[in-house]
Amino acid sequence: MTTNRTDSVSDILRAFIRRQYAANSDVTLGQIRDQDCGSYRFAPELFAFIVGERESILAVLHAEIGSAGRPDPHGLIQVFLSSTQEYIYRNNQFITIAGEQQRELAGVYLAYLGDLVDVLSSAADMEQIVPRFQAAQERHLQRLRAFIISLARAYGEVGENLIDSPVVCEEYSVQLQLRVLGLAGRWPSRCWTSAAASRARSCAICADRASKRLASTDRSRRRPA
Repeated sequence: MTTNRTDSVSDILRAFIRRQYAANSDVTLGQIRDQDCGSYRFAPELFAFIVGERESILAVLHAEIGSAGRPDPHGLIQVFLSSTQEYIYRNNQFITIAGEQQRELAGVYLAYLGDLVDVLSSAADMEQIVPRFQAAQERHLQRLRAFIISLARAYGEVGENLIDSPVVCEEYSVQLQLRVLGLAGRWPSRCWTSAAASRARSCAICADRASKRLASTDRSRRRPA
């Protein structure tokens, strides 16, 4: 297999990943946590592509798994991470993933790629690949569910509400916005990831408004009657 062919297959896989996120954008974090993902959708032509390019896809997956210790910024796992972060910010702008949580999520997707290698190594036609691929997807959603539960706990007492209710910032009280964001007169730098930048800007605007509203409230309270 030539390098050009591998690169082409990698590009198509990245495109499929993004299409999968778009096709399932209405699945909420709460549904994943509650295993309510029965309506998860696959692109119609995905399985035909997998069957037709099985060997090439295996080569791409092996290369991706082999470089996990030095991840490719344009690799499949990075596409999964950035797409997941974008999905989470679109569902709830208060939830951010960084540091250890990001490494944990990368491990979820690394395991998923390993499952797909097993599927493609043991099946060669549509009749075999489709059910095994779907079973791998179920295992992946189980691991993702465990991650979502862990993510909720990281947000303490408000974690469950943040995951159960897709929101925009202004739907929460001023005090809750500032507490969840960890805002101390400025937007927390930990939220400024490349994947989150556009979403964080809109959330920063909400936080700035919240800060001003809180300051105004405090001034009103101090004002003599």
